[in-house]
Formats: sequence, structure tokens, C-alpha cells
Amino acid sequence: MPLTPNGLVDTLSKYQKKLADDGADATEGLKYLADACNEYFSDNTTVSFSWVALMPPPASTPDPVTSFTTSDVTFNFSFVMPGHSVDTPLPVMKAGFGMEFMAGVNTALISTSPQVLTPPAMFLAPAPLVLENTFPYDREFDIEESNLSLANQLINYVKSAVNPIPFPGINGSFTVPSPGATMLSIS
Repeated sequence: MPLTPNGLVDTLSKYQKKLADDGADATEGLKYLADACNEYFSDNTTVSFSWVALMPPPASTPDPVTSFTTSDVTFNFSFVMPGHSVDTPLPVMKAGFGMEFMAGVNTALISTSPQVLTPPAMFLAPAPLVLENTFPYDREFDIEESNLSLANQLINYVKSAVNPIPFPGINGSFTVPSPGATMLSIS
């Protein structure tokens, strides 16, 4: 299933209800947010690659596989923001979250079987996530609207983490000279 803001909102809402039911504190709330992101992005992310490989000489036959996709992606977000408290200014908290979200994207595990990439494929989010305000301050707070804004920002960030660096590897008896596997899109 592709990444959709409404799908992420549904997952966030499920964890927000669990948070309220459990009476969790802010630290536990960050764990619930990480769990929601891990569940949603691991279950719904698809990565597309182009693929160029040949049999070793003398055959040098090209691999008939020219592209592949995988949905076998595992995220392991962890939001702890050490040193932050209720007195921490919002811009500092947002910056800390942005750094931790970037780390979660860049350390996701992408399985590309039967293609074996060495090193394994990985996302490349080159800069921390910069969160915009998720709800205007000039009217009554609406959790659904805030979640939708947050979901859009998180999904757009993940989709932008296409790694342009080719990955060498093998597919059966076909080996990759260059460019190998090139990440095309994240959806």
C-alpha cells in the first residue's frame, strides 16, 4: 500500500487513543509516536530500483531484470530527545525530533531479495526534518487537522530520501558492473 497522509493519521490516532487510555507521560508519548511511525512506515513503504547486471565474461549476457521493487522495509524510529523537558523551547524540541526522525529514516533496513546488494540499499535523508507548525495558533486546536499536517510532512520527508548512489550486487549468476541498482522512488 502506498504512503498516504490519511493512512498515517489513522495509525497516529490509534496510538494517541492508546496513549490516552494508558495515561502515559510525555516520555511514553514519544515511544508511542515512534511505535506509530515504525508500524506505518514499515508496513506501507515501497522502494523502486532500476537494475543493470551482466553474466561474467565470456558470456556477458545482460540480466533480463531491469527493475524491481521491494516492500520489505523495516524502520526503527526511536524518539527520546535526551535533555529535553517541558521547559524546553518548542524550536529546540522540533530540531531534536527532526534529527531523530532523520536517523530513523537513514537506518531503515531495506531487503532487496533476490537481488543482493553490497552494501545493502539504504535511504539518504541529507538534512534533518524541519517541522512546520502543524496547526495555526489563531483558532481552536483540531487534533485531526494537526495530525494530517504532521502526516504530510513526515511522508514527504521519507519520500524525499531517495539515495542517488548506485548499489553494486548480484542476482543469481548476474553481477553488477555499473550502475547496478539505482533507487528510483519511495512510495
